[in-house]
Amino acid sequence: MTITEPDTMLKATLANNLMKYRLRPISALGLDCSAIPENFNFLTAQEEFSKERSYVSEAKEYLPRTWAAMEEEDLGIQDIHDSEIVPECVMQAGRHELEIVFLGTGSSQPSKYRNVSGIYFHLIERGGILLDCGEGTYAQLKRRSGSDGADDILHNLKCIWISHIHADHHAGLPRLLSARKRLIVDKSLLVIGPKQLRGFLNAYEMVEELGMVFLDCSQTTIAAEAAAKPLEMDRCTMSGGDDSLPNLPSEAVARSESDKLMQENGIHLQQDVDIAGRRILNCILRSMGLRNLRAISKI
Repeated sequence: MTITEPDTMLKATLANNLMKYRLRPISALGLDCSAIPENFNFLTAQEEFSKERSYVSEAKEYLPRTWAAMEEEDLGIQDIHDSEIVPECVMQAGRHELEIVFLGTGSSQPSKYRNVSGIYFHLIERGGILLDCGEGTYAQLKRRSGSDGADDILHNLKCIWISHIHADHHAGLPRLLSARKRLIVDKSLLVIGPKQLRGFLNAYEMVEELGMVFLDCSQTTIAAEAAAKPLEMDRCTMSGGDDSLPNLPSEAVARSESDKLMQENGIHLQQDVDIAGRRILNCILRSMGLRNLRAISKI
């Protein structure tokens, strides 16, 4: 039935990015358009960049001088070394061994300088781990390392850890995984995250194959480690014991290694211990020289 009476017609407003509707306080009830960004103007952006370019150049010159001063004078190193805040493994790592790349720290509202969440933990020759993968993370890799450099990172990526199910932490996963799938056809990538993420990825794989093995983050808790300890093998048997791990098993192979109670990988700890998934994770950690990757409850 079509409503034609003028007094019953609904009023519609065209939405804009960051438009809000306020319910409280009553005095501010209604649409709030104060945060809507202005339309992009190329000339204005070019002018802003020309003013800010000097700060970027100064930062590029400042960092090498700071590193050189710390190496020559050992400024503050002893105080940091004596602190319990910084782990010994981090203090012993050199610039040629460890690199932490902040691809995005902007949470739910990225800006032109800060993308949504994404941190690349790079262990150089041992590969890397991606912590969160918000929308645009793959593009950030390309901006920083170039097209070929981003492909190299995907080749050497060992696993992806998603902290929680908010979109600004995982919406970039399908794009990155599909790009990696085109580069590496026969090697699945381990994705660790909450159980809701598994449903999202499984639904997406109905459209496009992503080439991933999922491990529920509940399988990386202290409780999971205690439950799995009697069941896990003492040594890594994948890839003939080769620490480089040239081939991770496909999802089908991972399932075949588990018992009849585990017909699919990615199960929650409340159902059972995911032996196959934890075995893959442990092999990855050993190949990277890491002890564990552990999930903790949100406080």
